[in-house]
Amino acid sequence: MPVAKEPKEPKRRNKSSLLSEQRVKFVEARASGLTAKDSMAVAGMKPHDGTANALEKHPAVKELLKAEQRKNAYMLGLTREQVLQGMMDAIDQAKLLSDPLTQIAGWREVAKICGFYAPEVKKVELSGSGKQVIDRLRSLSDEELLQIAEGDVIDAEFEEVKH
Repeated sequence: MPVAKEPKEPKRRNKSSLLSEQRVKFVEARASGLTAKDSMAVAGMKPHDGTANALEKHPAVKELLKAEQRKNAYMLGLTREQVLQGMMDAIDQAKLLSDPLTQIAGWREVAKICGFYAPEVKKVELSGSGKQVIDRLRSLSDEELLQIAEGDVIDAEFEEVKH
């Protein structure tokens, strides 16, 4: 069974740090499980629509929140694998009880943990000849591009593929 690794100690803040005491309190409250809006209230901030989410996206806040979450996981002795196993056990129990909504909720959480809801990143690389075509098209004037777009295909290559 994997053992939780001790988290690295977060960098100590100095007076010129981007994080105010309110932001540090916000992070501590958020890491304890409160919602973003409630965490702002605990930190003495006035929550406005979207402000809490914007605050969570601040790079320094993000970094400190991750450090707090790692520290909490270490203190509880939890690993990602243990959390996933617990979710899978709960899904199995929901199957035995014939509770499809609970199964779906469990699978939704597993998918979040595994990052399946993250947008897919597709990277397209052009070969040397593809780059040459792109460079040639970029060098054409608008009139020349319009002629190509409206014109008929005069010369083409094809290859028949059999299934």
